[in-house]
Amino acid sequence: MESLDVKELVIYAEDESDGPTVTGVREFFMAKALLEGHKEQLSELVPSQWGLIHIFDLCLWFGHDDTALALCRHGVHGCSVPTYYLGPYAAEPDCDEDFVVWVDNLCCNYYEAPCNCRWKTTWNRTCQYCSWGWPVENGTWMKDWDVRLDFAVRAAAQAAQKPFLCELLKMARAGKELPLALPAEGMARLLDIAILTGDVEVAAHISKKCQVWPLRRWNGKDFVNYDYDDGEGEHILLAALWAGADFQSMHVLIQSQTIPLQAGIFLFRKWDWQRFQECEQLFKPAARGKWGPTSTDNDLGHFFFLYG
Repeated sequence: MESLDVKELVIYAEDESDGPTVTGVREFFMAKALLEGHKEQLSELVPSQWGLIHIFDLCLWFGHDDTALALCRHGVHGCSVPTYYLGPYAAEPDCDEDFVVWVDNLCCNYYEAPCNCRWKTTWNRTCQYCSWGWPVENGTWMKDWDVRLDFAVRAAAQAAQKPFLCELLKMARAGKELPLALPAEGMARLLDIAILTGDVEVAAHISKKCQVWPLRRWNGKDFVNYDYDDGEGEHILLAALWAGADFQSMHVLIQSQTIPLQAGIFLFRKWDWQRFQECEQLFKPAARGKWGPTSTDNDLGHFFFLYG
């Protein structure tokens, strides 16, 4: 087997007056090196404008996802998905006429009454209407941990469409071991993507590999909003529960009544009830106790006819 200089697989700019500048990688020759068994040489770092870097990172940077995946599958040492590649992450948009709620002169407050936790001085805490999903000491904060759920969902859907991540999610869905190393925070973000895209099978599989858990603010109204039901919330909540999130203590406010999330789902959602009964985090014996409105002066009864 001929020797290989891994730098020959990298395309450098002709002008190196400011140091080496990588402009691309030679995919064909990289595939040839893999077939010839140059795993050790392919694990070597190469100089670049970012310093010494793994050729796997260069493949991702220049959009050669298939080649990056091939490096992983052939057991090239050092392949690890950088955290920047697990985005995009969501950001709150500027206020517009479709989304403005004013609270103490602050606009764009999605979590209006009863939960204003994100605008209070205790923004890093939760109340009975919101939850982190996992204990804070066992988790890692997602970069968009406090945005509206629908914004986070859109960003996660974009991330899941990246060819390399799409392939990793397919492997997890099939119950296969991932062919590369992920830092603890990266694995948590991968689980976050699986949950936000409502992929129950992937979330359940990846959760078994997590050392820390994805933390974001979940609000009961994200799942029990009787003004609409596109069915998306059912899969997201199921994925979160099967991944180990605990929403047992979460409540929602409907018709001026504070209702446990379990009761809210039963009253207002046309979801597969049997699937939720299997989720111990939501339906522990302590959560199955009797519940009733605090006042008989309410209109909750008619929801049995609308949603029953």
